[in-house]
Amino acid sequence: MDHEDTHNRGPSTDLRTPILAIRHAICFTCLQAFPTLKKCVACKRVSYCSPKCQKIDWQRDHKKTCKVLAESNKRRAETPRTSRSWEQYRSEKWLDIVAFKAQNPKFTEAQQRILLYEPFCRHCYRSAPQLESRNQLRPCQICHIAAFCADCSQEHPASECKTFQAIRQDETFAIQHFQMTRRDFEILCTEQPRETYLPLSTAIGWHDYFTRISDKAEFLLEVTSEMQPATDDLTAVKLAGLMRLASGTSSMALTVLAALEAVFPDISTRTTVKLHFIGAADPELNSLMVFEELLHLLPSLKGLELTFVGFELPEPSAEDTAMKLECCPTCTAASRTRSLRLWKGGYHDYVNIDGYEKPDLAVAFHTGFSQEMKEEWLPTIQYLAAAPHPTLFTSYNEKEMEEETTILDGIGANFLQPAEINKWGGLCPMLEVMEEKEGSFYFMHQYRYLVAGKDT
Repeated sequence: MDHEDTHNRGPSTDLRTPILAIRHAICFTCLQAFPTLKKCVACKRVSYCSPKCQKIDWQRDHKKTCKVLAESNKRRAETPRTSRSWEQYRSEKWLDIVAFKAQNPKFTEAQQRILLYEPFCRHCYRSAPQLESRNQLRPCQICHIAAFCADCSQEHPASECKTFQAIRQDETFAIQHFQMTRRDFEILCTEQPRETYLPLSTAIGWHDYFTRISDKAEFLLEVTSEMQPATDDLTAVKLAGLMRLASGTSSMALTVLAALEAVFPDISTRTTVKLHFIGAADPELNSLMVFEELLHLLPSLKGLELTFVGFELPEPSAEDTAMKLECCPTCTAASRTRSLRLWKGGYHDYVNIDGYEKPDLAVAFHTGFSQEMKEEWLPTIQYLAAAPHPTLFTSYNEKEMEEETTILDGIGANFLQPAEINKWGGLCPMLEVMEEKEGSFYFMHQYRYLVAGKDT
C-alpha cells in the first residue's frame, strides 16, 4: 500500500479521482458512463465522452498531467513485453512510482492515483504500454474494474468480480452524491437524542443500529439487513447507497462509543467525556458533526470535549481556548455542549504543555505508524504504550493491524481489548492495488484494538 496516498483517506470536500474513471469505465470529466469513450491521443490514460469534456479537463489539469503519464508510459514500455507474475508487476509499479516522484516532486494526488490504479491484464499483468498496438485491454463487462488483454481469458474469479461490483456500485453512488451536494461523505446522526440508554453493544450490525438504536427505520424499509437495496427500484438503490456512504463517517462515532462502553462500565451515567484524537486531519475536521451522536446515544452526557492533535491541522488561535461547537436544538435546550481544541504537532509533545488534561479516551484512527513516518510516530507510540489512559487504534487491513500490535506488544503496551474486526467499520470496500495479495481491498476502520499502560 502506498501510504502517502492512503493514510489521509476519508471524508473531504473534494472528490478523489474515481477508479472507474482511471479504468476507462466513465468519462474523466463528467464522470458519466457512455457506450463509447475516446482516450487522450497523447497519453492514452484518460478517456472522455466528448471534445467538450476533453477541453475542460485539459484546461483544468490534464495539460500538466498528460506529460507525466506519457513519461510513465515510456518507462512501462521499456520493460519486457512478456507475461509477468503479480510480484513482478508490483515491483515494476513501485519503480514507476519512485521515478514519478523523483521527476515530479510537486505531484498531485490525482496524478499519483492515475498511476497507482492503471489498468492491467488480470492474467498476464501487462499494462497498455507493454502490449502490442493491436492488443487492447478490454474491461470486464460485469464489474468494469478488472481488465483483460486479447491473449488471455476474459474472465476472473467470481468472488473477486462480486467485490469489484460492490466497489463500482458504491463509487457510482458517491459520484452522484458529490455532484448533488459537493461532498464525498454523508452524516446521518440520530435525529432526536435517546431518552433511555440502549448499549451499542446490543446491536448486531449497521441495520440494527440504524433501525433500533438510531431512528432511521423509515430509511431502511427497502434496504436489506446486508445494507443492499431490497429491489431494483430507484428509491431503494438510493437509500441503500446513502446508508452505506454514511457508514464511512458514522464509523468514527460508533467505533469510539463501542470503545467507551468496553472501558467504562458506568458510561451510561457519565456527564462529561474527554476525547483526544491523535494524528487528526481532514477526515475528523470535516466530520465534526458526527460526534454529536455520542450526545444523542448517551442520555446522561452533558459535555463532550474534543481535542484534535496532529501535524496536518491548521494553526490554532493564539489563545488556548476551546471552540464551542453547535449542537442540535434539543441538545442545546438541554444545556448540552460540545467543544473543540486544536493543537498542531505530535501528541508526545502535546502532553507536556501547560493546561494538558488527561483524556478519558485517546483515539488514533488509521495512523499507519508501522509503515509510514515511523520515526515521527515512534515517540508518540512509546508514550501511548505507557499512557495513564486507554487509547483506541483502528487500521485499514489485517497486515497493518498485525504490524502495529507487534510493535506495541514489544514496547510493553497492555491490550485492554485485543485486535479484532470492527463491527462498526465502514461498509464500502475500497480497492488496494499494491498489496502482496492481488485484488486486496479495505474498509474504513476495519480493525480496532485498545491499549493502555500496564498500571492504568
